[in-house]
Amino acid sequence: MNTPVYLFTVLLFELFMVLMQASSVRNTYAGWRDIVKADDVPEAPPVPEEKAAIEPNVRKCSHLNTGSLIVNALSIQGRGHLQNGTPCQDCHHIETLDEGLFLAVVSDGAGSKENAETGSQIVCEKCAEHLKDALKRLGWDSLVCSWDGVFRKVVELIQLDLAAFAKNNEGISFDSLAATLMVLVIGPGKSLFGHVGDGRAGILTDDGWRAILTPHKGAEANQTVFVTNDVLAPGLTLSGVPVPETMIIDNPVSAFAMMTDGCENGLWMTSRKEDLPDGDFRHIPLNHPFVPALDDILGRLSGCQDEEECAELLYRIVTRYNRPLQNEHDDKTLCIGFTPIKEKDNK
Repeated sequence: MNTPVYLFTVLLFELFMVLMQASSVRNTYAGWRDIVKADDVPEAPPVPEEKAAIEPNVRKCSHLNTGSLIVNALSIQGRGHLQNGTPCQDCHHIETLDEGLFLAVVSDGAGSKENAETGSQIVCEKCAEHLKDALKRLGWDSLVCSWDGVFRKVVELIQLDLAAFAKNNEGISFDSLAATLMVLVIGPGKSLFGHVGDGRAGILTDDGWRAILTPHKGAEANQTVFVTNDVLAPGLTLSGVPVPETMIIDNPVSAFAMMTDGCENGLWMTSRKEDLPDGDFRHIPLNHPFVPALDDILGRLSGCQDEEECAELLYRIVTRYNRPLQNEHDDKTLCIGFTPIKEKDNK
């Protein structure tokens, strides 16, 4: 093990826990530029030679700068998928909408389904299409007031889209298109979030970073639900939250992060170890953004000069930022955005 990197990781974790316990401490947006001075992402611990030679394929890379919001997103093939010849089954979509709104959609295709790559793409494209139709028909204020019902209707329409695609393409079944869905709409004063399945998502407001997604987990490890499941059954819950899960965010969002579960071990606090008597232990589930990492990444991205530089940096981050991201075998999607800091006039 690389001892300096290990010690640095331990110290970083301890610092994070101190910050979490100190209620007076807040992760302030204004501090992003002061977090990191180095130009490059830190070196990750070395991996076996046969793994180091493999470079995952990028399925989709996106950049958007509205002037009031800068967003970068990357969907990339996991090392395990590259080794066994499985294409990247993650997908994402970002765009600006009418009335000054921003839309981000992320989807993770089911790894065991042969057409999940196509399913995640359809989920992203059709989700954006149906939400734009709803916005045009209802207007922003009415969309906010009826958000839970609107999102459920969008999920229903996506199911119909997937069924129609399967019917029109011989050899493709509806079930083989299984994929998760998470969507964030950022508007003036309020934002909307909804999801089906797992992954992680968080926002930064004046109150600091907080999670806005509770993964829909099943009884077995890595078990979740997909848009192709019967997720619209009345009263359905999983992991203690409704399926689908929706949220209206009242505070202005200054930054956000959405990711598939391939990124969660490197950028999220998913559990903590609790010691038990007789040398035993257990893992307590957590759902907290890994604030030092997210703030660090935002600080680096805020220093990028153009779209190409942002894309190269985001690629390095999701492939080698830390050991979990470097060694992850699953596909990875990271969609991260922030409100740019306006430089003060130094006259």
